[in-house]
Amino acid sequence: MVKHAMIAIDEALRKATANQKLRAKLLLQIHDELILEVPIEEVPNVVGIIRTGMSAALPLSLPLPVTINIGERLGSLMSLSEECLREMQTLGRIPEKLDTQLSEIRDEQENKRQHLSQPTPPSTQ
Repeated sequence: MVKHAMIAIDEALRKATANQKLRAKLLLQIHDELILEVPIEEVPNVVGIIRTGMSAALPLSLPLPVTINIGERLGSLMSLSEECLREMQTLGRIPEKLDTQLSEIRDEQENKRQHLSQPTPPSTQ
């Protein structure tokens, strides 16, 4: 099932890339999850492609729930609520609240990178 969804999403992304000049890429599959690299301004457009590809991969008698997570790194993903997804699709952009959360994550990660790149003082023993 995931393989069918992956193929459908990849084909839809390729078409959208040709028509809309999207830069989104399907990167990886981990079990029943697909990992994509999507520039933040393209998220509203790509969410629809992902939802359609995942939910319509195979004909089922029950609806298939699709969860969309977003973040700067795999370890810092946040689940997008239905309200947020609707707002993104209506506005055609990232809602301010989510943009603020993503900015906070980016700042936190930058602070960690700066801390890790500082030399460790030598031991006095």
